[in-house]
Amino acid sequence: DGIRDSSVTGVQTCALPISGKYDELIPMTQAGLLAALLGESGADVTYETLPAGHGLTEQDLKLATSWLASRRMPHG
Repeated sequence: DGIRDSSVTGVQTCALPISGKYDELIPMTQAGLLAALLGESGADVTYETLPAGHGLTEQDLKLATSWLASRRMPHG
C-alpha cells in the first residue's frame, strides 16, 4: 500500500500527529492507528493526545513549536 512504499531513500520522515481526546470527528483510535502505521513505515513519530476536541488549541501550537525546534538541523 502507498503508506509503506517509498521511492525516496536516505530521507528520514518525522511526524507529529496530535489527537484530541474529545474529538468527535477523528477518534483517538484512528489517530493512534495513523501514528502506528507511520512508525512501522520507518518514520520518527511523536504521538500526542490532548484534552481537547477537534481544532487547534494553544497547547497544540506549543507542542508543535517545541517539536519543530528539537528537530532543527545545525547549519554547516
